[in-house]
Amino acid sequence: MKKSICLILVFCFAFCLVSCKKDKTNADGVDISYYAGLGQIPECEYKLGQDADTVLKELTEKSKKDGASEEDFCDVFEGESKTKIITSNTHYIYNNGEKNISKIVVFDEVYGFPLGTDMNTVKTAQEGFDLKGEEVSLSDEDARDFSGNSSCTYLKFDFEKSTVIFAFEDNALIGASIKSK
Repeated sequence: MKKSICLILVFCFAFCLVSCKKDKTNADGVDISYYAGLGQIPECEYKLGQDADTVLKELTEKSKKDGASEEDFCDVFEGESKTKIITSNTHYIYNNGEKNISKIVVFDEVYGFPLGTDMNTVKTAQEGFDLKGEEVSLSDEDARDFSGNSSCTYLKFDFEKSTVIFAFEDNALIGASIKSK
């Protein structure tokens, strides 16, 4: 009887150890490398690589429901080479010939950082995950995704499959993007 109980306890303990997973957050933020590997921003419903037609259909249906709020807003802006599916605080972007989401831009809390967070806080939080971002200048096209404001400062993190960029205006977070490489 004692052996059976001990054996059950050993299996339970082993199961608990196996089911433990890496914590994706710390006191100051979210491990963006984890989410970059998944191609997503945790606050977004969709991720990189998803079919743009499906994303558009679901967002359009949501915006047309009775009692839909301003947050359920959805519109489409078709450019020469790219199309944006625009919601109240998120842009899902895809190349016209491909039809898979290749970039997501969020103008709200992102990776656990509320709007207005200063750049040093974001940098310091990511150092807790052994990540170092670099301040960069963006191409005009990429800057337009953040309203094209020339006074913005950008903090870039490169990963194997994607790039994450935080945008700051007057040292206050205004949004972030993730894009496929």
